[in-house]
Amino acid sequence: MMNPAKLAGQGALLAALTAAAMSPALAQTPSTSTACSVRDVDATMKPPALIEMPAFAASTGMNGTAVVTIALGPDGKPLSARVVRSTGYQVLDDAATKAALAQTYTPAISDCQPVTASYEVDVEF
Repeated sequence: MMNPAKLAGQGALLAALTAAAMSPALAQTPSTSTACSVRDVDATMKPPALIEMPAFAASTGMNGTAVVTIALGPDGKPLSARVVRSTGYQVLDDAATKAALAQTYTPAISDCQPVTASYEVDVEF
């Protein structure tokens, strides 16, 4: 289980992004290599970037937390993202999805090989 990575917001126009633990998905063919020291590692988010809250949402007092699941390729690059728990506001959910896709991730490792995986983040506005 990973420790959550937290993002400190600046003022009312920034949101906080928290990484939640995820497990690798769609494992590929096992490696025959024995040179690897750690055979299985979950995907991780590199230090998160600040996320700007949509100005309209900030001015109207919208807030909430969106949970976004991101599909990651074996290179750690986001392939897709979807909101699995909504803030109740489409504008915030869209901003959360955009932010999750803009983050940088390290790939999951299974049997010493990078694999496609999923990762979940909480985006708090």
